[in-house]
Amino acid sequence: MQAHDLLGYIGAQLTGAWLGSWAGGSAGGHMAGVVHEALNQPGPHVSGVAALAGEFGSTFALAIVVFVMVSRKSLMDSSRGRLRRRCHRVA
Repeated sequence: MQAHDLLGYIGAQLTGAWLGSWAGGSAGGHMAGVVHEALNQPGPHVSGVAALAGEFGSTFALAIVVFVMVSRKSLMDSSRGRLRRRCHRVA
């Protein structure tokens, strides 16, 4: 896994989260405000630092799983082969 791949993935996740929040808030109008923009918020006994650490940890774990799977040549070759076979059957 390259560092620029990880940074690109994180940037894409943050951009997608921002765009999705903006679109949902814009489409929801008044209702979006009533449900607090559908935010997932930690409970009263969870500190902001703990919530942030959990978010970073789970995002990091997801990125590692994605990049490990994508970097395995055997998995990528076998999935490409299945995709080619499916496309030939349809055509």
